[in-house]
Amino acid sequence: WGPRRWNFTAVSVFAVPHWKVFVFGGNSGELGQNRPQGEFLNDIQVLECEPNTENKGDGDILLWKHPTCVGAAPEPRSDTEMFYSKSSGHLFLFGGWSNKWYGDVYTCYVNDVVGPPYNITSIESTKWSTNIGPVTGSSEMVISGQGFDCTPPGTVAQIRFACLKGSVEVSGEVNGDSQVTFLTPNYEKYGAVPAEVRLKLGAHSFSNMALPFNYFSVTDSSKTLAFGP
Repeated sequence: WGPRRWNFTAVSVFAVPHWKVFVFGGNSGELGQNRPQGEFLNDIQVLECEPNTENKGDGDILLWKHPTCVGAAPEPRSDTEMFYSKSSGHLFLFGGWSNKWYGDVYTCYVNDVVGPPYNITSIESTKWSTNIGPVTGSSEMVISGQGFDCTPPGTVAQIRFACLKGSVEVSGEVNGDSQVTFLTPNYEKYGAVPAEVRLKLGAHSFSNMALPFNYFSVTDSSKTLAFGP
């Protein structure tokens, strides 16, 4: 999770499907006569509170991520106060120590890291148990996940099918806390290519998780030798 440190600040944030822990700054390095406090840091680390399945046989090893921050960063420091605002999606940092006490305030927008209060886990047809459909669309699909009841009853879901060429969005119906049903969009504009599917409920953002979906071509009688133009 980066260099060993102390005197850092950390805050846990509720996220679906797993909590996240944000860590900022602190002291690190070797202590010495010329550096009795070590080196001051100003980076942000994120602990994903989900077992890392890539480390098989090593137990429940959690995964640290190192997001790239843009904008003016605070001066390296320790002992900073920090809290997360759910309504704005920002981390707020106040003050800290680096051979003097700071009295400044910084904000960092992390809503894209935290994500909305729901998560999607699978997509499949109501008629076949795979994530495929014809490029002409109109296949009834079900997205499964959790946290879909975070919005008022009657909220319309938005489902985005995206590829390198562009994206198409369709509306869906929320069925309880774990399912959304919808009809796939016509994708002939982009062709029979793989697409990424994300879900949006109400005023929330699209899901961090994206599900794969595969379109396949279908025949058109008006363009075959058997039937002719």
